Formats: sequence, C-alpha cells, structure tokens
Amino acid sequence: MPEIGLGIFRPLYYSPDLLWRWKAGWAGGNFARASAAWYIDADGILRQAAAGVPRIEWYDLDGDGVHETPTLRLEPARTNMLLWSDDFSQSAWTKWQSSVVPGAVAAPDGTVAGTLLLDNDVRDSHQVQRGLSTLPDDTDYVASIFVKARDYTWFCVSFRNKANVSQRAFFNLTNGTVGLVENAIAASIEPYVDGWYRVSVRGNTGSGPNQVIIFYQIAASNGNVHFAGDGTRGVYIWGAQFEAGPAATSYIRTEGSTVTRAADALTFPWPHAPQAMTGYLRFIERGAAVATGMTRVLFRLGTVPQGRILVERPGNDIRYRCTYLRNDQTTVFSVLPASPVPVIGDRVELLWRLYADGSVRIEQSLNGGTPIVAARSAAIGLPTEWSGRILRLSGNPFGANEAPAAWRDAVVLRGSDWTWDDLRSIVGA
Repeated sequence: MPEIGLGIFRPLYYSPDLLWRWKAGWAGGNFARASAAWYIDADGILRQAAAGVPRIEWYDLDGDGVHETPTLRLEPARTNMLLWSDDFSQSAWTKWQSSVVPGAVAAPDGTVAGTLLLDNDVRDSHQVQRGLSTLPDDTDYVASIFVKARDYTWFCVSFRNKANVSQRAFFNLTNGTVGLVENAIAASIEPYVDGWYRVSVRGNTGSGPNQVIIFYQIAASNGNVHFAGDGTRGVYIWGAQFEAGPAATSYIRTEGSTVTRAADALTFPWPHAPQAMTGYLRFIERGAAVATGMTRVLFRLGTVPQGRILVERPGNDIRYRCTYLRNDQTTVFSVLPASPVPVIGDRVELLWRLYADGSVRIEQSLNGGTPIVAARSAAIGLPTEWSGRILRLSGNPFGANEAPAAWRDAVVLRGSDWTWDDLRSIVGA
C-alpha cells in the first residue's frame, strides 16, 4: 500500500507487513485546522499558514544552522492574551523607565518589525509590561517573547501573580542559556534565525487581590534588573505571548484583541482487523510530557465503545504509556520508567507492541540513545473489532486531548517482534 502523510507524495513498494506509514512531507490523511497558524520554514523564518493548511516546520537537529529536518507541527488550541503582540508602541503596553523604537530591526518573520527596547538613566527596572485582571485562580500560564541582544546580553521575563509573587527567569542572549530562575515552575530558551531567541517562563496565577502582571525586562547581568542606563542602550524584542498551559506553543500574532489558534487535527482511515502489531512514533517533544493535569494523546486507534489502543501521557503522570482497552472496557497499561522523561526539544522515539494475547509494551529512546523498555502488561485478548476504524496523531479521533508535537514519522507493522533496528532502517535518518 502507499505511504501516507502530508505534503509531497512518494510511493513505497508494497509490503504485506506494512499496515500503515506516515512521514512529514508525504501525501494523504485528513487534515483540519479552523484558523491560521505560524511555523518555521526551511530558512528558519517564521511564516503563517492559512486555515486548513498543514504546517511543515523545519528543524536544525545537528546545530549547524541549517534547518534540514521537516516535521509536521500539531498542537492544541491556544489563546494569546496579550494585545499588540509585536507593536509595543501601543498604549496597551506600559513602558516603565524605558522607551521603544518600532521597526528597528528585522524580526523573526523577516519583516522589519522588531522593536528596540531602550533603558533610561534612572536606577530602576527598564521594561514593557501588561496587566491582566480576569484570569482564573491557581492556573498555569506561560509568558514568552522573542528577544535579540544589542547592547545588553541578558534579559528577564517576570510573571507576577495574584498573590504578588514574582515568578521570573534570566536569559543569556550570548550563549542561549537559562540563568537565575526564581519561583517559576519552568523556563526555557530556544534559538531562532539571525540571533533571535524565544524565551519563556511558566508560572501560576495563584490567588489574591492583585492582577497578574507580565514584565519583559532588560537585565544588566544575571539576576540584575535594577540599574541606571543612559537612554541609548537596549535589546530588540518582538512577538510577546501569554497563554494558558504548561509550555509555549507556536507564535500567535495579535493586534487590538486576543487571538485563538485552533487545534490541528490529522486522522486516517484504519482498514485492518485487530492483530499483533508493532508501532513506532518519532517526533520532537513540544510539551505533551509536561502537560500534567490533563491526559495528552499522541496516537489513538479506535474511538468508543469497542476496542482501542493509545499512546498517551495520562493525568499527572509525566511518563508516556501504551494503553489497550478491550471491547468490554477491560484495560491494561505498559508505563515507561520514571526516568528519563522527555523535555521540550528532545528527539523522542516510542515503540509500542500489541501482542497476540492482548498484552502491550512500550519502549522509549531519547535523542538517539539506548532504548528503555517498560514492563509488559497482563494479557486480556484482542478485541473483536477496532471501534470507529479511525487513527489520529496528536489527539482523539473525535477531538480533544491533543498532544503538542513536531512529528517526523509514524509506522505500524504486522506482528509484535520488530526491533529498533528494523524500524529505524524503515524511517531512515
């Protein structure tokens, strides 16, 4: 049968053992997204795809500056709560002991829209900020922004919550590392084109009488945002974002109102009867492994009420697992060990097996390393039929529980005895 994916069609010689294969950049599948969305092109520039158009996002996995690896970006819906995300001259942004110069440098999207954030000569913090007064209590949010060094090589993102607790992190714009982190749940920095970085801080809204305030601050050094400048030195900023969730998702541009990016959906028909199978998933981790509090589904075959199989990160457990549910809802799991757990940016490979006796097992390799193998589950027999005969990547066939990922490959083979070498030889480098 032909291979199926999204993009350019390439034939595959028929093999009776190949039940299904997908690869980023190949044709097929049913894709939907109700809004426009942003992605990184092969030159490392941020581009916008129209509604209903899949995002083939290119990654530099070997650090040589060339974006050589195509992926398909699939994400849940998210809303950017910050107005005028790339125009800091607007009154929605408070300039505290600072000034801004719009259109000062080429931005990550290739337009001359980057803003120069300048200090002044008062000994204080130098920042742009925005207050938000209607957020729910005790909810995780992520503040992010694109930043590029000019005169200063340190930057700080601070998320002050309702209890007036500042959750912040400092970022080194010379070597692309995270410095001091205070009270924040997590912080990250990712390189982009032409010296730009995207920096983010995850915090919690807490509870109390105060509004949440987001600060994007020039830093004189690691841990130091209170200093006297001279009115001529600064950094470049662009693309501010504040969204609910555990990690920054792809950029969502706003003007005078908030904007929601719709969820991506990629589904396939499934014509094969229940049988022993080996599945392989290869992707770049984009936050499903840290999205505690809600199950995130990477792969699902079948709906309800009949048999189905899933690869998921469930509830508050940060490990991936393979779940198999028989027609009568009897369920078994194979859960990966507590360590190592993927972090954002890791190259993840998951291999799952459904055996002829109805037991399952999952295995994981991170960044090309030695695979770790979970315990095999109990045996409960195969289902009489898969429900729905629908397969979905990054979510349920009927929607929801989307797992953010940059997908490279997915394969399902007949039989449960395929090795890592077998699967890697099929997908290639």
